[in-house]
Amino acid sequence: MIGKKHKLDDSFELTGNWWLPDKPDKKVPGVLRYDAGSIVLELIGNLHDDQSTFGVIDSVGLQPPLINGQCAGQFYCVYSCFLKTINTQFPSTDSTSKYGGRFLFAGVAFESEEDMKFVKLEVSFDSLEHWIGQLVFSVPDLANEEEFSRKYRHPEQLSIRCDSIASTVATDSRLETSGGYFEDKWTYTSSVIVAPDDDMDFHTACQRYADLRNLLTLCVGNRVFTKYFTLHYFPSKKQGDTDIPYQADVLFSERSRRLEKPVGHWEMLFHYQTIKEQFPALLNNWFSRSAELRTSYDLLFGTIYSDDLYVRLQFLNMIHAIENFDRHRNASHYLSKEEYEPIRQLLTNSIPPSVSKDHRRSLASKIEFGHEYSLRKRLAGLYASLSSECQQIVCRGDSSFPQKVADTRNYFSHYTKDLEAKAWTNPDQLFHATERLRFLLTILLLRDLGMEESLIANAIKNNVALQHFVNRVDVP
Repeated sequence: MIGKKHKLDDSFELTGNWWLPDKPDKKVPGVLRYDAGSIVLELIGNLHDDQSTFGVIDSVGLQPPLINGQCAGQFYCVYSCFLKTINTQFPSTDSTSKYGGRFLFAGVAFESEEDMKFVKLEVSFDSLEHWIGQLVFSVPDLANEEEFSRKYRHPEQLSIRCDSIASTVATDSRLETSGGYFEDKWTYTSSVIVAPDDDMDFHTACQRYADLRNLLTLCVGNRVFTKYFTLHYFPSKKQGDTDIPYQADVLFSERSRRLEKPVGHWEMLFHYQTIKEQFPALLNNWFSRSAELRTSYDLLFGTIYSDDLYVRLQFLNMIHAIENFDRHRNASHYLSKEEYEPIRQLLTNSIPPSVSKDHRRSLASKIEFGHEYSLRKRLAGLYASLSSECQQIVCRGDSSFPQKVADTRNYFSHYTKDLEAKAWTNPDQLFHATERLRFLLTILLLRDLGMEESLIANAIKNNVALQHFVNRVDVP
C-alpha cells in the first residue's frame, strides 16, 4: 500500500492547479471539495480557449469527461464532469466556474478515457470482516495477568479462479495501529481483490465492484457499504516532477443512507465460515450468471439500497425481478419462440382491418408474448418447485399466494374497481407481501447458485431480523 487510503466517507478540501487532458499547459487554480460522495471543483479562470466575453462555452466545456489536477504533490482526476455554474466579470474576461463529478480519482491524472486501464481492483466493505469471521486478535486475561501482550494473527487468505470473468478473486488484509503512551488502537481491515488476465476498463471495474457488493448483500441479508475502492494500474507514469503511484483510490456517492452500524456476524443470513466449502462454486456461478440475470440483480439490490421507495414500487420491482429470473433460468413458456411464430403471424393477420393503427400495434404487442406463461403461472411453478420448508417461509404454504400476487400486480397496472377488490391495497399487507416476494427471490437466487434449500431455509428461519416476517400470521 502506498500512502493514506482515501475512503468514501472522508471529507476534505484541497487547493491546487487544474487542467484538461488535451491542454496540460493551460492550468488554472481551484479548490476541490469532497464530502462523503459529493464532488465539487471550483475554478478561478477558464479551462477553455473558446469562451466568449459572456462566458458561453461549447458542449464539451459543459461536460468535459476528465479534469486533472495536482494538490499538495498528489494528482487527482475528476471524472464524468458537468458544469454547475459559471460567472464572468463583464467587461473583463475573468471568470469562475463550478464543476461537479460522478467520480474522483486520487493518485492519478489520465491523458484520456482510453488511458483508464487497470490491472486489478481492491475493495473493502464495512461488514466484510464480520462476514469472513476469522479471529485475528488474541484476548489477554486482564484479571489474572500483571503483564500481558496482545497478538495479531494474519488471517487465511482466499484465492479463487473465476473463468467466467477471466480473473482471480482473492482476499487481502491490513493492520493499522495508532495510539500513544496511554492508549493503543489496532484496526484490522479485509479487502477483496479482482485481478483479471488482461487489463480492464473503468466500466468493467465498476461492474465487478457492483457484483461483489451485491453478492455480499445477498449473503448478509442487508445493505453493506464501501470503505474504500482502489484501482491498480501498470506501468506507473511519470508526470512532471511527481512520481505517480501504482494505485488510485476512487471516490463517489453510494446514494444510500448508511446503517447506524455495520451488520454484525450474528445478524447475517450467511457468513463465509458457513458456506466455506461451496463458496468457490457459488462465486463462479454468481459471475457466470450476472449477464443474463443483470435485470433481476438491479431490481432486487436497487430496491434494497433505495431508502424512500414507495412500497408499491418495491412490490412491482420484486415482481419484475422474479419474472426476469424465471424467463432466463426456466423454460417458462407454452411454446418456443420458433414454434409460436406461425401462430403469432396468424393471430396478428386476423386483427380486423377496421381496427385503428395504434390499436393494432397494441394488440400485436400483446400477441407477440402470447407463448410465455402468465405471471400467475410463473409464480405457481416457482412456488411448486420449492421444498415444503421454503414454501412455509414464502407464504406459510398458502397455495393461493401466487394468484393474489398476480391480482395485486394487475391492479397496480390497470387500477380498475374489479381488480381492487382482489388485490392487497392495505400498506401493511403490501409491505409484508413484498418481503415475502423478497424471500422467494433470495431463495431462488441462492438455490440457482448451488446452495441447498435446507441450508437456505434454516438461515432465514433462524435470523433474528427476519423472524418477525416469517412468523407473522395476520398478513400475507
